[in-house]
Amino acid sequence: TALAGSIDDSLFESRLAWKSGRLWGLELGAAALPFSSSGRHFRLLEAVTMPVFDGGLAIDTLRVRHAGTDEMYVRFGAAIRPISVAPLSRALGWPEFQGTLAGNIPDLQWAQGVVTLGGNLEAAVFDGSVVVSDLQLRDPLGKFPRLFASVDVKNLDLALVTSTFSFG
Repeated sequence: TALAGSIDDSLFESRLAWKSGRLWGLELGAAALPFSSSGRHFRLLEAVTMPVFDGGLAIDTLRVRHAGTDEMYVRFGAAIRPISVAPLSRALGWPEFQGTLAGNIPDLQWAQGVVTLGGNLEAAVFDGSVVVSDLQLRDPLGKFPRLFASVDVKNLDLALVTSTFSFG
């Protein structure tokens, strides 16, 4: 592709490592990110798993081109290793749900102010599944971001969903 092979990564190799951390209330375990950067370009050099609570985020692809410009391009691919939803929902300020979250984030790309997926976003949650297809997020950092998607929800355990809220 036009994004590959334009930089000799070995000349610009770096490594960012930490023993623990917090990002938006999410507890992160020890990880190391081998990457190369040059100018406004960044690329993860190998797959990395970042521990998150009792699960993790296994990142296969992370690439940024022309960071901070109108031509910025981001490519990201990862798998969510099973994470308990209770600490995740607490960290995000949501009602405390039960169950686990796992799934895939395939070939997410951000170009020209639009985020798209190269496949389906799949999550296992509440003992069922949620599949998001045709995802498009326009102006994600703007004042009025707009999200378009088809969402297919199957076999959710409603006891896990409704145990958080009282219905009557």
